[in-house]
Formats: sequence, C-alpha cells, structure tokens
Amino acid sequence: RGSVRVMLPTPGGKSIHLSTLGSNNFFGEFSFLEGVPHYTDTIAGSDTDLYCITRENFDLFKHHHKKAAFHFMLSLAAVLAERLRLTRAELIAEYDA
Repeated sequence: RGSVRVMLPTPGGKSIHLSTLGSNNFFGEFSFLEGVPHYTDTIAGSDTDLYCITRENFDLFKHHHKKAAFHFMLSLAAVLAERLRLTRAELIAEYDA
C-alpha cells in the first residue's frame, strides 16, 4: 500500500528522481543481492506499508524452502531485467533526440 520515490543523491547535495514505485513492488535489491549499503534513498509519497526481507532471513528461508527461494530469485531477476530494458529505452530516447 502506498508509494515511494527512489532518489539518487548527488555529490552537490541534490537528488535525482529515478522512479516511483507503487504497491506490490520492491526496492533495495542491489543491497539485498550484493550485501552492500544502499546507494539510493527512498521517500514515502503517501502512507505506505513496507515489508523488509533481510538477506539473513532469506538465507534461513532458502535453507528450508529451496524451490520457493529459487522462484523468488527468478522473479527478482525478471523484474531487474525489465527495469534494465526500460532504463535502456529511456537512455536511447534521451540521447537519440
């Protein structure tokens, strides 16, 4: 429920709006996958309910539910691929103009 704005902080103290995510979506996937700190900020755009899946909790889950964990990661990869396709299309539109 709700929405969040994903913002990229810049060295000059400003932020670049990358996307707005609504319900049934996720963010923080690179930190989740790579175990590195977040490089973006998220700001609630409205009253928002969030669920956090830590990598540690996921690792415990996958130990007991291998097939479900595989499908979770497959779904994550599919969303990341779609986001990359959209970003590529936006960059082409921006720089081919």
